[in-house]
Amino acid sequence: MKKGINHDVLYRYSVFLYSMIGIFILLLCFMFLTPDNLRRAFFPVAAFAAFVWMFLGIALLIIIFKNRIKGKLRFFSLLTGFGAVSVPVFVILHNLFYALTVISENIFLLKTFLESLHVVFFLIAVVAAPLSFIIGSAGSLILLLKGDF
Repeated sequence: MKKGINHDVLYRYSVFLYSMIGIFILLLCFMFLTPDNLRRAFFPVAAFAAFVWMFLGIALLIIIFKNRIKGKLRFFSLLTGFGAVSVPVFVILHNLFYALTVISENIFLLKTFLESLHVVFFLIAVVAAPLSFIIGSAGSLILLLKGDF
């Protein structure tokens, strides 16, 4: 353990990180391994888990900024935290811009612009943000297990 990171802070950081990884695995299992009729029935549970995951990401970011964690651990932690926070945010933005696209159906230029925004937000929510979370959490776990942070 380096001199700048308190043992208590490191413990809280680890608990948040492991909880976020567990919830992420549960959400992936829900999305890809659950039959369609059960997926529809348990969607409120998954949405709640996604928002818990987002709030854990916010808490992780608060720990990083409040305790001034530096170096490689800070970089991977920021990837992890922002990856978790951005998924629900960009899903909501995608749905918002999709609804605006449907409303502005008769105005070609506005419809095209809003449609491109909802596609970009969808790609960020489905590809970029989870990939950021996976890379950040893997890097953070490696650094924590090696003790090299």
